[in-house]
Amino acid sequence: MIKCVIFDFGDTLVITKRKTMGEHVLEYARFLKKHGYRFNKSDIVAAHKVTEEKWRVFGEETKQTSKQLWEKTFIAALGVKPTKKLCSSMEKDYFNFRLKNDKLVPNALQILNKLKQAGLRLCVVTNTKTNANYILAKKFGLFKYFDYFLMSHKEGTPKSELKIFYALLRKLNKNKKNKIKPNECLMVGNSLNEDTVASQIGMKTAILTKQSYVDKKKKYFEPNYYIDDLKEILIIVDKFTEV
Repeated sequence: MIKCVIFDFGDTLVITKRKTMGEHVLEYARFLKKHGYRFNKSDIVAAHKVTEEKWRVFGEETKQTSKQLWEKTFIAALGVKPTKKLCSSMEKDYFNFRLKNDKLVPNALQILNKLKQAGLRLCVVTNTKTNANYILAKKFGLFKYFDYFLMSHKEGTPKSELKIFYALLRKLNKNKKNKIKPNECLMVGNSLNEDTVASQIGMKTAILTKQSYVDKKKKYFEPNYYIDDLKEILIIVDKFTEV
């Protein structure tokens, strides 16, 4: 049976708003002007392109554990020294944008309530670079549902390395007589590259098709389930309860 449901955060429980290139340019131009730097549109677009190219090359562990890596890379691409003050200010702007624009996935609270009432243990395992997901979870009142909320930049390892899943199991089972086994866990997310790796330690996996993405150049695994709505988690859990 399923005893624990583990959720990814961004685009699984909370919809992350994506900016258009035009919005990025306006935002960066405003930000840089505030700090005394003036760049035209083409300079900003070029720096953004360089940053995205370098970002694809960085390993997942580097992305998750290097503080303000995106900000440092982008500012350096403009030929400006990426000082701590400048990077921190840019990161704060990112926080504020997400707090203003990110929204809960439809049915998220309803599903979390039903799963909690059914006696399942609920957790979050999310790849992060900042505390933005933690702050958003607090804003939406989600912490009352979760036993543990693990963020990769705090744990020092991304989901793809599996260490974070082992860490979660240790936390769940500490001082517990009846241990939760990996095959009694369901990992729900939207990344075929990151969320489905949980299957390598025996966990069942479900991918939300509407927000799913995959980098076919990287290793990934087929999930046990593709779902269109979080409500389908209840069907999966009921299926294993009946067995």
